[in-house]
Amino acid sequence: MKKIIIIGAALAVCLAAAILHHTSQPKFESLSAGDFSDLLDSADVQIVDVRTAAEHDAGHIPGTDCNIDVKGESFVFQSRMLLSKDRPVALYCRSGNRSKTAAELLAKEGYEVYELSSGFNGWMEAGHAAADSLIVIDSSHEGLTIYYPQYDSINLECQSDSPENDKEAIFACAAAFTDKTGNVMGDYVSNGTLHTGGHSSYGCFVWYDDKWEFTTSEDAPAALKRAQDGKGMGFRQLRLIHDGKKIRNKTQGEWIFRALCEKDGVLCITQSSRPMCITDFINLMHKAGIQYAIYLDMGGWNHSWYRKWENSKVTYIFKSNHDSYSNWLTFYTAH
Repeated sequence: MKKIIIIGAALAVCLAAAILHHTSQPKFESLSAGDFSDLLDSADVQIVDVRTAAEHDAGHIPGTDCNIDVKGESFVFQSRMLLSKDRPVALYCRSGNRSKTAAELLAKEGYEVYELSSGFNGWMEAGHAAADSLIVIDSSHEGLTIYYPQYDSINLECQSDSPENDKEAIFACAAAFTDKTGNVMGDYVSNGTLHTGGHSSYGCFVWYDDKWEFTTSEDAPAALKRAQDGKGMGFRQLRLIHDGKKIRNKTQGEWIFRALCEKDGVLCITQSSRPMCITDFINLMHKAGIQYAIYLDMGGWNHSWYRKWENSKVTYIFKSNHDSYSNWLTFYTAH
């Protein structure tokens, strides 16, 4: 009987110790990208990137206070030197694994710690901008990838080669249709000059004086004249959505489609993430809340790219032989 009591007491002590150990473990909170963004906006928080210096330099969350590699030998020492225990600490890494390791270490040190559960990748996928990011990519809508260039100006570059050697060019893709000789179909404006193109009965997009217009075919000539007077750009193309209303299209077959769009008052480029018929593409854009969309030429010359960071190499969306191309919708930054 005495042995049973002793064993029972020992088990109770072990259980109590286990519970005490569990409850005394330092705690931190894992947050979604949305909640993490709210935290950064609402609190006097210290933002720490725990990735490598190379990863940090490639792109990071705006307002990041410091970069301390959690895999480095001096992570805790550097944290003690750089971080105050009087303010919360918000950590992030690439995918959320390293930030949890860092959060445990800092919580043991007595810091109030939050970490981004999906990491920098999740931050970008949720549509949040990166520091000095030249483009935001949103893949959260069914069947679509939406590109938001952080641009200062737009032009229709009329040349055979894409302008990827121009470091201020941050996004480029084909724009207007061309005829068999490579001439742009429809009148167009490039660098503030109005050019006469081949016949076109399509709608129009123009950009001038830091504003844009999506117009009907009837309004296109007047819009192009405004673009000319404003030293802007413009071209004719097939309308897909206008003022929130879907426009029926008879294009056959399943392809990757791309469109220049306005969503929530912001200019963007939307592309189907898989081959589909154009009706499905229009329906998905409409479902995503796109108010205006005009087609961007993809037929056999879909060479396209973006520059993610200042002075970085281009990232190709599609890379192809483009000797016969004649016009490029090009976004520029003044950075």
